[in-house]
This record gives sequence, structure tokens and C-alpha cells, in this order.
Amino acid sequence: MGPLRSLRARHVLWAAGLAALAAAWVFAASRLWRTRVPGDLELSGLDPRDFFTESQLRRSASYERFLRIDFVLSQVVLVAVLAVYAVRGARLTRESAAGRIGTGMLLGMLGFAVVWVAELPFGIAALWWQRRHDISHQSYVSWAIGDWLSLGAVFLFVCMAILIVMAIAGPLRDRWWIAGGPAFVAVALAFAFLQPYLISDTHPLRKPAVAAQAKQLADKIYAQLKAGANFATLAKKYSDDPGSKDTGGKLTVSRGQTVPQFDATAFTLKTNEISKPVKTQYGWHIIEALSKIRPPSATPEKQVRDSIREQLLQTKKNEAVQKWVDDTYAKLNGKVKYAVGFKPAATTPSVTTG
Repeated sequence: MGPLRSLRARHVLWAAGLAALAAAWVFAASRLWRTRVPGDLELSGLDPRDFFTESQLRRSASYERFLRIDFVLSQVVLVAVLAVYAVRGARLTRESAAGRIGTGMLLGMLGFAVVWVAELPFGIAALWWQRRHDISHQSYVSWAIGDWLSLGAVFLFVCMAILIVMAIAGPLRDRWWIAGGPAFVAVALAFAFLQPYLISDTHPLRKPAVAAQAKQLADKIYAQLKAGANFATLAKKYSDDPGSKDTGGKLTVSRGQTVPQFDATAFTLKTNEISKPVKTQYGWHIIEALSKIRPPSATPEKQVRDSIREQLLQTKKNEAVQKWVDDTYAKLNGKVKYAVGFKPAATTPSVTTG
């Protein structure tokens, strides 16, 4: 009768676990079910062809199609790699002499590296596509390093999960999940709460020390220019302005087109005169006047017709989308009901298009 009692107890535990999961699912579904959002959120009266050319729409569709195909292929390869690794992993387990926990940690780390290598080509392909469409200007090296570093938290989580499973599986055998489930939840919550504190400050120029370093660099560049260094060479090396860096810092501006601090210096320089570092809200600037200031003149309509049309079209886009946002906000205001704890903070409707 002993084996029968053991089997019956195992069935009871399985049933209790499944019942707990079902209860949690029903509870979450009941809370979310109370949230109601109207289904008539179509962009009525807005036709993309009124604002974008057929060439732009085809280019956008091609961009999205490539990324979707890239994602699907990456998932197919990922599943295939994991299937092969699952088969090979069993052989490694039999051949390993590192013990239960050591072998589990080793297999987990190898699997993590295998997955990263398998996904790497597809990530590079996506970045290449984004660079080709001017969506991203990130280099491949910085992307690879950043992607690897971003997996650090995931790697720690995987290692801790494997350690928990291997440590519990010894004494509990098939019942490891009874203690492992709450342990996984605790680890996940710990990472969720600690992750914001691990993210570095995203506004380094607000720090006095970094701002002082930027000023020192500007003074150093100014000294090199006064000593005869080539302006274009230094601009290509040090400038952070994407609009003029590749041209050696060369740009044409009109009075009032730039910020006041820049204007006040640029339009008082003599030809070939180099200014001392000028501070604006965008950072430090060193300006060289390449020609005399030309008096204002009228540009023929033929030369600016396309530019004016583009500006008017952009204004029309913004007005049309903003009108839809305002109308939708007014139409739905007070009609959407949220379950307790799911209501978002009050905001003022606004939109930005590009």
C-alpha cells in the first residue's frame, strides 16, 4: 500500500498546484475584464496618401516587411538551435564530472552563449537595415558590446534560476517545483525592483564634473586652432553635430536662425577669424567665419517652392493628426472605465509627427 499512497499524494500535489494556477488566472482575468475600451478607434478621414507619396509608403512597407521576416527567421533558428542543444546537452550531462549543480550551471552558461551567437546575425541584419534607412547611426561594434552588456541581468537571473533548480532537485526530486516556483517569483521581483537603480544617469552633462571636462576640451581645441591646426580636421574628430561634422563643421546660417548666444558671436566675426568657445544650450561651440556677411536677399520662388510645400504639408499633417487626437479624447472622455489599479495618470492629449 505504500507505493499507492505515494502515487496518490503526488496526484494531490499536482492537482493542488494546477488549482492554484487556475485560481490566479481567474483572479487576473476577472480584474482585467472590468476594463472596457471602445472598439471604434479608426482614423476616420485620414488617408496616408494625402500626406505621403507612394514612394514613401512603399519604402515604409518594405522597411517593416524586412524586420518582420528577420524576426520570424530568428525565432525559427532559435528553436532549432535549442532543440539541437537539448539533445547534445544530455550527452554533456553524462560526460560531465562537475556534479549536479556544477553541470547544471555549465549547461546553462553554454546554452546562454549559444542562444546569443544564434541571434547575433539577425540583430546585425536589423541594425544594417535601420542604418540603411537612417533610423539608427549606431556602429556595429558599439551595438554588439551594448547588446552583450544588456544581457548581463538576464545572465544573472538564468544562473540563479539554474542554481535554485539544481539545489532543490536533489532532495525534492520530481517535487522541486513546489519550492522552486516561489523562489523564481522572488528572484524575478528582486530583479524588477533593483534594475532601475542599476541604470546610470542618462543626463551626464548636468553633472558639474562632466560639464567642466567639456569646457576643458573646448579650450584645448581652441588652443590647437590658434596654433595652426586645421579646423575641418578637428571638427570631424570632435564635433557632435550630425549636420556639420562630416563636412568639417561647415554650415550656412542666417541671422536669427540659431540660438542668441551663437548669433551674437557668429555675426560679429571677421573673415577667417576664429571665436573663443561659446556656450549654448547645446554645448560648446567654436566658430570660424569663412566669408563676409552677405546682406539679405530675396530667393526666387522656384528655388524654395518645394521647401515651402514640404513645410505646409508637415503643418497639415500635424493639424490633421492633432484634430483626430482631440476629437477622440473628447469622444471617449469619461466613457472608458478601468479596473482598480489600472487607470493611467491624467495627461493632456498631444501629438508630434515627423
